[in-house]
Amino acid sequence: MVSHYDLDVLSRIYLLLIHKKYKAEATNKSEEIEQRLKRFKPDVLIVSSKDYVLIKEKLKKPAIVIADADQTKPELNYGDRVLKQPFQTSSLLQAVEELIF
Repeated sequence: MVSHYDLDVLSRIYLLLIHKKYKAEATNKSEEIEQRLKRFKPDVLIVSSKDYVLIKEKLKKPAIVIADADQTKPELNYGDRVLKQPFQTSSLLQAVEELIF
């Protein structure tokens, strides 16, 4: 599942995952994350650092946190990863594969 406030970033990540044959769902609304996690039950969450801070205490699955280049790295739950923008799509795919396999 992908959640990011920037529709361009959200679209790129979502389309990349779909192209690589991952089942994916996307939202740009923070308030939808918890409900979608319960319904979709993803193996990994790809989320903006802004949204991560709001939900990290409730996460039971690993997350890949997308941080803006000027942001400080958020304090992560054990096993979660951070990718600073801009990032290579290969780095994102590698992180996804490491977290779900």
